[in-house]
Amino acid sequence: MNASGSVAWNVRQAEARAAALSGIRAMPERPLALLYQLVELMKVLVDQLREKCLEERLDLAGPAAAAAAAAAGGGGSSSSAYSSLTTSPDDWRLDEHKPCSGERLLLMFDRWRKLLKSFFSEKKQQFDISKVPDIYDAAKYDAIHNTHLQLTCLKELYGVAGTLASVVVPHEYGLDGPGKLLIGSKICAELLGKLLCDLDSMKEESIVTAAIEADTAAARAAAAAERTATGNLSRTGVAGDGPSGQQQQQRQPLITPEAEGLLADTSEFDYLTHIVFRMYENKQVPVDSPDRFLVEIQFSNGANYDPTHEPSMLQSAPHTLPTQPRRLLTPVPGVSLHGFQELVRKYARGKNTPSNYQLQVALRAPLSGTNSHAPSKPPTPGWYVDAIC
Repeated sequence: MNASGSVAWNVRQAEARAAALSGIRAMPERPLALLYQLVELMKVLVDQLREKCLEERLDLAGPAAAAAAAAAGGGGSSSSAYSSLTTSPDDWRLDEHKPCSGERLLLMFDRWRKLLKSFFSEKKQQFDISKVPDIYDAAKYDAIHNTHLQLTCLKELYGVAGTLASVVVPHEYGLDGPGKLLIGSKICAELLGKLLCDLDSMKEESIVTAAIEADTAAARAAAAAERTATGNLSRTGVAGDGPSGQQQQQRQPLITPEAEGLLADTSEFDYLTHIVFRMYENKQVPVDSPDRFLVEIQFSNGANYDPTHEPSMLQSAPHTLPTQPRRLLTPVPGVSLHGFQELVRKYARGKNTPSNYQLQVALRAPLSGTNSHAPSKPPTPGWYVDAIC
């Protein structure tokens, strides 16, 4: 490569790096300084934990501890004190000098020491930013469960780790929308296939149940032929509007613009983050109408609270953070099942075909006329919850 070609290649690389950095959300002004600050805070925390371990060792070496150990019966019964795995939860007591849930100070010290060693190399002066989420999770855990240990630097460490994690975590699986969609669809392809299979199964079950109910009603009715003819005419009239309604549902976006803004502004998907898919059935609509089955999507980003800024929550319910309320993502009253399937199926993989529910019905006794899937309080008259995934 000649000099001009080398210069052009360097320019393209610089432009690519600049474009990538401009697309990173919430990039702090001095990220390198924050990384070094996080290292110093972790060193202080490790030193504090080391001092606590030495203090605990001196306490255990005292004559009172030796007498207590002898009275306990020797080494066989004392082994439970060295591991939370061999300690009964009934024996876990909140001690102001010990970590929560039976974890020993030595294990807590070793946990943070290993995090520091894997995060920053003193010899190479290099950072492994893939460890930032682990550091943030560990800091949040200790901020919730181990504040009684009076670790003075923990609050500041949690704040710095959270600032860095807000940059690293959203870009672990892609820097932009198309990249995240490509990576996420490959990771969740089997899950989406299972979701479509469940929805198809519930739809087929409902159709078979409706057919059984219709046959039972027709057999008991005196004027079965007249009512069947009237029902067919009515169904034909309603079904004529089906394609236009289906096209309207397909043109409708899966989530609302407000929901897009909500997801874009969500900086953290915390513990117990979840998405709920609900399929509703309107039994007042003909079976072949696209408006009979609608899908509703709800979202919560889990226990997304700052334990250092919400001490009242931990005081009212120790060691516990509540989850954020669910927010509706889809338009009201929902999107059609057919439109939802068309949007999701191209990203799904696996056996997302309808189930053999008809065969299951044929091999067992006829179903009763009751609807076992109806909730105690339907959202609107005629609507029933068929599936919650």
